[in-house]
Amino acid sequence: MKILRYIFCAASALFFVAAFCACEKDGAVLGGESVDYGTLEVADVYLYNNYPEAEILFEFSDPQYAEKPVFTFDSNLFVIEGSRVILRNAPAWDKRVTVFAETSYHFAEFEVVCAKNEFMPGFETEVEHCAQSLKDYADGEVVFAGDSFFSKSYWQGFDECFGDMGAYAVGIGSSTAFQWEIFARKILYPVCPTVLALHIGTNDLGGGSVPEKTAEALILLFRNLLLNMPETEIYWFTVEPRDGVETAKIRELNRIICDYAENTPRLFVLDSFSRFAPDGAADEIMYTDGVHPSETGYEVFPSLLEEAGVIIPPKA
Repeated sequence: MKILRYIFCAASALFFVAAFCACEKDGAVLGGESVDYGTLEVADVYLYNNYPEAEILFEFSDPQYAEKPVFTFDSNLFVIEGSRVILRNAPAWDKRVTVFAETSYHFAEFEVVCAKNEFMPGFETEVEHCAQSLKDYADGEVVFAGDSFFSKSYWQGFDECFGDMGAYAVGIGSSTAFQWEIFARKILYPVCPTVLALHIGTNDLGGGSVPEKTAEALILLFRNLLLNMPETEIYWFTVEPRDGVETAKIRELNRIICDYAENTPRLFVLDSFSRFAPDGAADEIMYTDGVHPSETGYEVFPSLLEEAGVIIPPKA
C-alpha cells in the first residue's frame, strides 16, 4: 500500500463536485469483432469573474486510443484555446453551457459554468496574501497548503520550526476541497511547487458532507492539481479525529483516498490519523480545541514528511 505516515485538520465548510460525462462512439467492427475504444471522461469547468481561466480535465479509460479532443459549443461567454477555457463576457446570471468533446473514437459532453458573481469574495484578500507569500518560491522548496491547519494563524510556530529552510504556509481557514480546486489557480499554479504538503478534507466532513462525497471532491482536486502541476509531488495528510464528526466516517474517507493513491503517481498519503489517535481515539495532548493541533500535534507534520523522504532545502 502506498501509504506513508502523517495527518492534519481544520474548520468548517461547504462542498461541490464537478460532474463527469463518459461516452464512447460505436465500436468499429474488425474481422467480425467489435473494438472497445474505452471512454472519454470530461469534468465540468467553473469560471468566475475573479477566476476567469481553467484547464479542461479529461481522461481516457484506454490510453492507446487517447488523442486531443475537439471542443464545440454555442456561446460567446468564453473561448477554448487548446484545452484552456477563458471567460470573455460575464453573464447577467449564472449560465451553464454544454460543450461537446469529440475524438476519432469518443464523444462526450460536459458543462462550462459561467458564474455571475465572484467566487468566495470574502476569501479574496487571504488568497491574494497567500499568492504574494510565494513570490520568492524557488524550485525544490515545500509548500504547506489547505485548511487552517497550515495557516500561520494556527501554526504559530511555523517560522520557528522551519527557520531558514524553504518552507511556506498558505493554509486558509474553513476551506474545503472544492474551494481549493479554485484557489489553486491563483496560489499554486503560478509556482508549481516541487513538493505540496496538503491538509484538506476535514472541513468537508465537519460541514456535513458524507465520506463518499468528500472523497469525490478530494479526488477531483488531486486530478486538477496533478494536471496543472505535472512535476509536483503531493503529500496528503489523512483527516484526523475531530470533534463533531464520527470517527468511522473519518476512517472511511481516509480508506477511500488511500486506495485511490495506490495507483496514482505523485500522490502520497501520510497517516497523521494514527499519530493523533495512536489507540484509535483522539489523544487530547495533540489538540488545542478538539479540532486544531497543539504544539505537540504540529510536530507530526514535518516528522512524517521527513520519514517519507522529503528533504526541505535551505531557503534560496
